[in-house]
Amino acid sequence: MKNKFFLVLLGVFVFYFSAKHVALFFVERTLEKKFAQMTGLELEIGSLNYSFLTFSGSVQKLILKDRNSSLFSVQAANVYFRLLPLFSRTLHIRKIGIEDPHMTFYKKDTYFNYAKLLESLEPTGARPKKRTRQTAAQTHPRPSFPFKIKIEKIKVNDFMLSYVEKFTNEKFEYLIQDGQAVMTDLSYPDLKDIKVETSMVFSGQAKARFIANARLDKEFKLNGNFQLTDLDLSKFKTFMLHHYGIALQSGKATVRSQISLRGTKFFTKNETAVSNLDFSGGNSIEGQVMAQLTKPFLAAQKITQQTTLKFNFDMKGDMTQINFIELLGSSVANGFYKKLSDLGTPVFHKPLEDIKGLLPSF
Repeated sequence: MKNKFFLVLLGVFVFYFSAKHVALFFVERTLEKKFAQMTGLELEIGSLNYSFLTFSGSVQKLILKDRNSSLFSVQAANVYFRLLPLFSRTLHIRKIGIEDPHMTFYKKDTYFNYAKLLESLEPTGARPKKRTRQTAAQTHPRPSFPFKIKIEKIKVNDFMLSYVEKFTNEKFEYLIQDGQAVMTDLSYPDLKDIKVETSMVFSGQAKARFIANARLDKEFKLNGNFQLTDLDLSKFKTFMLHHYGIALQSGKATVRSQISLRGTKFFTKNETAVSNLDFSGGNSIEGQVMAQLTKPFLAAQKITQQTTLKFNFDMKGDMTQINFIELLGSSVANGFYKKLSDLGTPVFHKPLEDIKGLLPSF
């Protein structure tokens, strides 16, 4: 009798786990297929899992690709829920843990850009009428999410960010590695204060710490204070010196921003103040650097019209003759970099009109 009981129990477990893995396999393939239809991107999911005992879910080795080039990858992610709030239509997440994520940004028009991904997830009424890529999300309005969302904590370990741009005979890749990030108190649609603490290691083992306290309201306006300290430009300053003739030294910067997200994918206005930047090579800058932008500050995206870019420099040293520069530009950022490197003379020695058309369009 005991043997029969154990055989029945074993059969139940075998059936449960077999059915579970088969169901998860079909869920994985369905998610990959639907995501490709919506965005035109390739999504690879290593494995999904869930547990009713801990009320948690996990994913292993998730990769997002465009034309076989990786855009985003995660080695592992875990989500822990609270069960009771579901009965009041609230998705309450205790913790999201993400291990080894790697996000890569490419030069404009080289590969898929992230703005297209955001557009594919928007309702059809918010998108332009003419689009080069037809998606399923274009013809079917996105249903409103039926749950409120509350996230207590998001912790990211060992994240990496890369920017890749290929010049004539050289590939430039700037890498941020070994990053750690913690975000707390996130909710939707009742958006509250967002706290972000991030530390990261740049190429060359230099470290930087980023701290933000922000508030995002229902009109998608973000106001906050951001601090970036102990930034070492090690590898990046070599790149700047080689391509632009601008020599940089390590410095500290404090950035305070007011950002409005209303009516655009990212933000339409940014006011920034930066101090304590050191420039070497016979020139120096001390004091403040002011910038005002009226288009999203993402050079990798296709942004046109209403371009405004203003800088206010308080300078000392060999550049005392330049106290204020106001520049309006309409060229894309990568074109600006290429043309600057072709000028043959330092940019600050050129007349203002000669370089006005070379500035990036954000």
